[in-house]
Amino acid sequence: MPLHSAKPAGYYDSDRPDICALVPAQARTILEIGCGSGRVGGALKASGRRQVIGVELEPAIAEQARARLDQVLVGDVESMVLPFPAGAFDCIICGEVLEHLRDPWTMLCRVREWLRPQGVLIASFPNVAHIGIIRHLIARRWPYQPAGILDRTHLRFFTKAEFAAALEQAGLQAELWSTIPSDPLPADVPRALEKDQRLNLTIENLRIDGLTLDQVTEFFATQFLVVARPAAAPARLIPEPPGGAAMVDRPTRVAPPAAMAHRASPETPHTAIVIVTYNSNQTLPACLLTLKENTPEPHTLAIIDNASSDGTREYLETFRRLNPEAVVLLNTSNLGFARAVNQGIRACRWDQVLILNPDTQVAPGWLSRMTAYAQERPDIGAVGPISNYAWGPQNLANYLPIPLCNGKTPAQIADLLAARHGGRCILTKMLTFWCTLLPGTVLRRLGLLDEDFFFSHEDLEYSLRLTRAGYWLAVAADAFVYHAGGKSRETLAEGKSDELVFAAARVLYRKLEAMYGAGKIPASTELWGSDLYCYDPDGRLKPQYRNGAR
Repeated sequence: MPLHSAKPAGYYDSDRPDICALVPAQARTILEIGCGSGRVGGALKASGRRQVIGVELEPAIAEQARARLDQVLVGDVESMVLPFPAGAFDCIICGEVLEHLRDPWTMLCRVREWLRPQGVLIASFPNVAHIGIIRHLIARRWPYQPAGILDRTHLRFFTKAEFAAALEQAGLQAELWSTIPSDPLPADVPRALEKDQRLNLTIENLRIDGLTLDQVTEFFATQFLVVARPAAAPARLIPEPPGGAAMVDRPTRVAPPAAMAHRASPETPHTAIVIVTYNSNQTLPACLLTLKENTPEPHTLAIIDNASSDGTREYLETFRRLNPEAVVLLNTSNLGFARAVNQGIRACRWDQVLILNPDTQVAPGWLSRMTAYAQERPDIGAVGPISNYAWGPQNLANYLPIPLCNGKTPAQIADLLAARHGGRCILTKMLTFWCTLLPGTVLRRLGLLDEDFFFSHEDLEYSLRLTRAGYWLAVAADAFVYHAGGKSRETLAEGKSDELVFAAARVLYRKLEAMYGAGKIPASTELWGSDLYCYDPDGRLKPQYRNGAR
């Protein structure tokens, strides 16, 4: 039985009046991460006109919460793409949930994004500096329990100071702290308080001298409650993804640095870098310049233009004359993205293929780091980098606080990522193909992109092809590529982009029906680990996604 399902009776049913009392009276939109059976949210709704949305890991518990809350999303909050725009909530509650996450620091960054400027985070967490834990350590024990500070499902442990540091790193400022004591304070504490004396504390055979009252109190606190608000709002590094939110998805598993450490390959593979252009004259020159400066690895550049009308073709004709080693194909009609990519792949020799959008700028080390992961593990079928403009586990906000990145160049951001996440590879079920490395062994086994797709969704199809064949898709957490995002779409006539995306959605739906049968298509979250595919059979957005959040 999964550990989360083997909890004591009542574990998911607490109404937490201490948390409810901290929710501002004017808070109207509330998100509770780890909502359990919805008792907290239900109490908040009963006390005023409020919309409460919950996220819960356990499906059976989530069903109970649905009877109390406005909406309940079911799944691993770190592996979900949540449809919340920036500034969506007046209050976000994380009651005894962050310690269960693989990366609570990233979750706090996401919370910061979702809060309104005057919104509040209310979080509670167990205190690993509790006197009972110290007694266990003195006895050389760490006895896991079904619940409590040493809950078997806890992945992270915090003291008050460490949690305060995590808040600060995420751009949140603590306004109020409170404690939940377990044991009475020593008898001499009140007398010392009256005399403003320093206190001494004896725990088994350990004596700690010169403590303040606050320090002693922390040793006897089972949990801490904190109320925090966003610090001064940082300027965004780049435009937001469609829908206004930096959607951050977390991986299904993480390979530890030791397992994924970069090792020099005896032979550096030859890479075909394939770029498809369509009215890309404003962004392509910068892309090609950074490729020249930051790609010392052996490669062939293939640029395929899909009948641009903005001067891109003329630029490429000049580029071809000056760079005869490059492959430049100028289509007389728009053949679509997938078909053009395949043209480029067929026109080059390669050991691996890198599909790259023309509105990108690569940073030092980008290709070598991505290649290292593909070479390290034969079960990795595709690799993508981190970016400022990307869905899911490729989003920069997963890995660095955005305020830290403001004003930085792509090269500087790449250095920060390498310093913090060097050798770290995130395994997921989906990559979007704005910058994706495909090993040659994979292409020879699974084939090229599906040319039934003209614009969009070819990456969803290929990601599914990879996972069905037993491959993981990987995100190189130490490689950075700047992405302007959506520049070719901006050149299309009004409504044309949506028309093409919906047409691609219909193509994908037919293929999914052929794979799984009519009415038996698994949920998007099961297929790709996210809800990016959210269309009905006619290629129209499903009702819950028509509110502009996507």
